[in-house]
Amino acid sequence: MIQSGDLMYLNQKAKEIYKYAEPNLLLVGLFGVLGFPAYYILWQYVFPQAYENLPLRIFCSVLFIPFIIKDYMPSRFKKYQHLYFLIAVSICLPYFFCFMMLKNDWSVVWMMSFLASIFLSILLVYDWLVILIASVFSFVCAFVSVFLLDGYAAHFHFEWPYIVVFVFAYMGGIVFNYRNQVEHEGRILFARTFSAAIAHEMRNPLGSVYSSIEVVNELLPKKGRHNANSEHVISEANLIKIGEIIKDSLAVIDGGNETINLLLSSINNQEISNKTFKRYSIRHVIELTLKSYGYKKPADKKLVRFDYEKDSDFLGSDVLLRYVIFNLLKNALYYKSKKGFSLSISLLVEENCNIIRVRDTGVGIAKKDQEHIFDEFYTSGKKGSSGLGLPFCKKVITAFGGEIACRSKLAEWTEFSIILPKYNSEKTARLKSDLLATKKMLYVGTKSDIYSTLQGHAFYRGYHFTSAKGDAFVDMDESELAVDVIVVDLECIAKNAESFELIENKLQMLKARIVYLYSRIMPNEVRFNRMIPFELLDKQANRYYLINKLDQLFFEPVEEYKTDVLSAVNNKQKIMIVDDNVSLRTYSGLLLEKQGYEVVHAENGCVALDYLENDRFDMILMDLEMPYMGGIETAKQIRSDERFKEQNQVPIICFTGNMSEEVIKDITDSGMNDYLLKPTSKEHLLSKVASWT
Repeated sequence: MIQSGDLMYLNQKAKEIYKYAEPNLLLVGLFGVLGFPAYYILWQYVFPQAYENLPLRIFCSVLFIPFIIKDYMPSRFKKYQHLYFLIAVSICLPYFFCFMMLKNDWSVVWMMSFLASIFLSILLVYDWLVILIASVFSFVCAFVSVFLLDGYAAHFHFEWPYIVVFVFAYMGGIVFNYRNQVEHEGRILFARTFSAAIAHEMRNPLGSVYSSIEVVNELLPKKGRHNANSEHVISEANLIKIGEIIKDSLAVIDGGNETINLLLSSINNQEISNKTFKRYSIRHVIELTLKSYGYKKPADKKLVRFDYEKDSDFLGSDVLLRYVIFNLLKNALYYKSKKGFSLSISLLVEENCNIIRVRDTGVGIAKKDQEHIFDEFYTSGKKGSSGLGLPFCKKVITAFGGEIACRSKLAEWTEFSIILPKYNSEKTARLKSDLLATKKMLYVGTKSDIYSTLQGHAFYRGYHFTSAKGDAFVDMDESELAVDVIVVDLECIAKNAESFELIENKLQMLKARIVYLYSRIMPNEVRFNRMIPFELLDKQANRYYLINKLDQLFFEPVEEYKTDVLSAVNNKQKIMIVDDNVSLRTYSGLLLEKQGYEVVHAENGCVALDYLENDRFDMILMDLEMPYMGGIETAKQIRSDERFKEQNQVPIICFTGNMSEEVIKDITDSGMNDYLLKPTSKEHLLSKVASWT
């Protein structure tokens, strides 16, 4: 007897199969509607066969019509369209071709046609069990139909090897198509997992900021019913609290933006990409995670304790490790209402590994569930859970060369252990060695001692090394510049200011890590393009230091060369902020006014040009996209229009939310000097402004 559970399973399978085939149904429908009558003409008149059946072909052709007009079918039909699909495919492929093969006494033409129908069935219906059930049922029906029509089923030309060929065709087709289907489902699963990760990263800063706004609202004085014109005074203590809350909220938003950007850049197809792995401090990552986590209430933060005796480093992604900690925190805090709840994170540095333990005293996990918590879509005890967080965490930790495990006692506690190899361990060295094989370095300069040192280091460490002179570098195409590190010898390049400017224009379009080598030419003698983040390396340093620094270039976080730009602020300078977003314009203006700048506001490029024609400015901060006249067009007019010839060299910094190569090129070509990525932090804004004033 078929149980109701079996019917539900088959119905669900039918829906999945229909969803998989649906994008191609229009083509399938057209092929069926036109193909059946067309082949009747072919087999009846062009290459005559022993038997043909026009009514049956027309019937099969009609069955394919709903595939073409599926979007216009009544809602009642759509409810059962997945079942109709399986029935129609079973009749028109295995049944029809088996019936015609039997009626034509197993002729070669119809055996080949039957084999073709097998492959078509497998392409449309990928599930082996459904294919088996539909095929067997169709074969039986075909034999019964022939027997009822003729009183017997002809088999004069039948040979048993045919059955072997048919079975091979079925099994081979199912196996190879199953692999494609697994990959297809894997892509969908990964997309769901990753979208859940992004959604989680958005919820955290939003939740934190929401809580902060609630607190600020409580600290602000309430407006009374009968004193509408009275003044409202905020105590100094409350002002300090509000300032701290706003500062923390801005940090959370910055962290959320950074996390989402880096999560996106850390993914390659369906895998965790290890190309961006760097050396990070575990303690620093955990502390940053606890600071930026979106606690629903301020009291929740006090429930979490972080213990460590000493710090240690790991090779991986700080953003992805933060996501793992985020996920474990979220899962634990779900049960914070339990009496006596506590949550602790500890870092243990052992001889061969680092261990991060996340332990809570929540409701615990049943032993039968512990075996499956890292399986996709598996959930236990939580409402609204997708069952994707922990599987993604496991993928992350595995990509780091580590392991994640769970222990729990029901109704008492749960403990997750993350085991990461130490940065100087053999396991990390093997991972770095594998990664180095994919790394590329480009040296820009002439052949010299430092060139030989770099070339030897590349040969010894296994990464790809190329070189180019300054003029050749400028002419290199995009594929040649797809490298991880670019080393520029200032002694060879910076002597020619015009040539160096061309090289910098090329460098600012690239995502590679930029390193300038210097010795006799010192950094303060060179006017650098401030749109390019770079590092400095003294090539006169001892060989051990130089080799060690070269190793770090691929795996250490960037340390940009900076000057004390804030000390150069002139309090009497005038800045114009051009932005159609009133909130951002006001926020930026307040920050600059507090630093002593005089600020003028303009809501678009047209208004900005009017101000510029009648007043003098030391800098312009301008948004890229605005109504009436955007930033690109405004900058071009400032640089070229005779009305502004006395101010056509005023520094222009662009606000942009897009860092694509096309946008950066447009910014540069328009004559703008620099750009700021929105949203930007207070420190970054003030530092950028000070560096140009």
